[in-house]
Amino acid sequence: RSASSAGQGLYTVSHGYIRKGIYDVTAEAYCPECQNQAKKTAAMTVDLYEVAIKLEAGETTISEDGKYTEDTVITATAVRMRDGSTIRSFAGVVEIEEMSLTPIYSQNTAHGADLPTFISIGVDGTGEVVAKSLAEAENGAPPKEAILDVVSHGPYYDDPLSIPQWIEEENLDPGRSRQSKFNFDWFEARVRDLYEQASGDLATVSVPATEYEQNDDFVGEEPRAGETEFLPGGVGLVRIDPLVSGYRVEKASQTTICQIQVRQGLIGTIYHEWRHAYQWSLVFQEIGVDDGGPGASNSDDGDLLVDVVPVAPSNYLLDTQDERPVCNIDESPTVRDSQSQNGDTVFDMYKDPDWVRYVLEIDSYVFQSRHDTGKSARTGGLYE
Repeated sequence: RSASSAGQGLYTVSHGYIRKGIYDVTAEAYCPECQNQAKKTAAMTVDLYEVAIKLEAGETTISEDGKYTEDTVITATAVRMRDGSTIRSFAGVVEIEEMSLTPIYSQNTAHGADLPTFISIGVDGTGEVVAKSLAEAENGAPPKEAILDVVSHGPYYDDPLSIPQWIEEENLDPGRSRQSKFNFDWFEARVRDLYEQASGDLATVSVPATEYEQNDDFVGEEPRAGETEFLPGGVGLVRIDPLVSGYRVEKASQTTICQIQVRQGLIGTIYHEWRHAYQWSLVFQEIGVDDGGPGASNSDDGDLLVDVVPVAPSNYLLDTQDERPVCNIDESPTVRDSQSQNGDTVFDMYKDPDWVRYVLEIDSYVFQSRHDTGKSARTGGLYE
């Protein structure tokens, strides 16, 4: 329990280490069942090492199991406090604990987040575990770093281990992920897999959405989780706000928009924006009736309404004068409006007075609702 050494006074073992030195100690043995017998004592001299635990974080990567956790290797090493050299003969179990102001590793444990609390140190005085995080955005910003510290032994110096969250280490989807600013690795991994696992109509609709990027600073007349910029040649750039609640882990709730049941999650938003890029691509296709207008045969007048829509729904986008349901997301997103268009010889304006925009929105929401089931393309993954 205690040790004394000439000129150093009395030292009590605290957190598993004391200052290195040669100490005279007294060991006491006590038998509670041996009534009226004195304690047995023995004097001995021991050479104590000062043992501290150094925590280090390795590279953080995104898991490939469909859960998209940020996986960080945490290494614990037994060292001498005086110089940080490894004590290779040390063997034991080290307890660690998260000290973050906002806990990181306790978020979304049901979806794969995990922080092992014990690290076994064996060969060569080191041991390691993998910390897995699925931290959500916090107050409209990425989560702060996780703070870990040793609680069973003395730490090597006093600074706890800091592990950044929502890393931006590398481009995980070259060719599609536009790097104009930055994209979080988890965001790229999730969107990349949606592209790569798309099949049938989803695959067809995804092709014109040739690029994507994250954007948490949309400028416009209304807040939104995503948008698609129409680029020359009938392709689109999809922009998504990764800070939207529920996007880090697909825990989307059902909502009704223009009498259409949709899920409010990242998957549905991606499908919705893919559809907008597909709408734009139809304008450039030679698959309609050539009426002699300036545009391609599918949209002779050059607006965003067309003759043929190969991937359903196929009726909303038709360039006729027929009255059709529309989704006025600006003023009445909870109800379904209707309006007529100008036909295939008169250009329909995107906004006022023709509001083709509302036609595009109902078409995209219907497509989204038909394809967003919330299931991961990877078995046992994030959305199961």
